[in-house]
Amino acid sequence: FGSFDTYRVTGAYVLENLIGSGDVKLRASYGTGAKAPGLYQLFDPVYGYSGLQVETSEGGDVGIDVNFGSAFSTQISYFFARTNDEIAYDCANPKPGCYVNLGKTRKSGVEIAFELRPAEWLSFCQSLTYLEADQLTNPATAVWTSLRRPEFAGSTSVTVKPVEQLSVTARLRHRDRNALSSFSPATKGYEVVDLLASFGITDNIEVYGRVTNLFDKQYQMAFGKNALGRSAYGGIRLTY
Repeated sequence: FGSFDTYRVTGAYVLENLIGSGDVKLRASYGTGAKAPGLYQLFDPVYGYSGLQVETSEGGDVGIDVNFGSAFSTQISYFFARTNDEIAYDCANPKPGCYVNLGKTRKSGVEIAFELRPAEWLSFCQSLTYLEADQLTNPATAVWTSLRRPEFAGSTSVTVKPVEQLSVTARLRHRDRNALSSFSPATKGYEVVDLLASFGITDNIEVYGRVTNLFDKQYQMAFGKNALGRSAYGGIRLTY
């Protein structure tokens, strides 16, 4: 597929002590990308399609971060992406195989997040993402059709520090229904609970662990692709 030159430009500007003793950061980024189809997507005897083209894209974001002192901070971002020949899985397409190039697609949305710290030992975090995703189905009349990807996703977490070295977080993750596949039923939205903890043995050694999907909920990110049940992870982090 040859070679591709891509680039990315980012910038930020901080306005110190703009709101009380808090700072305001203005930020933005823009970049391009390229993705060649994988061997499975090209040559699998059942699902592959050897005629796939390289997917190219451009996108960026603009945002503002506001710090209202030590008790509250918030972030707001607008993001966008434009893709040519996006590689997707769609067995309803008449081409041989199930992997196809969608042509032109566009995605945009808003991300909002905040952290509330009412005490040194307690904090609340909330994030929410809204997404719009469309495909150009009729270039002659500039008709765009929804890709039916999940519109809303987010997480809510509570972190407690009973002692200075110990941090315990309970997190709730949410995502809307996913109707991306054109030939299969939509997957339902879901809520999943995770539990995370870390303990600093010294300034340089930290033990951490997490349990994802704490209540062993059965759910799918997309139709036919089950997510993991209850799973546990742990490790030691060394800092030099």
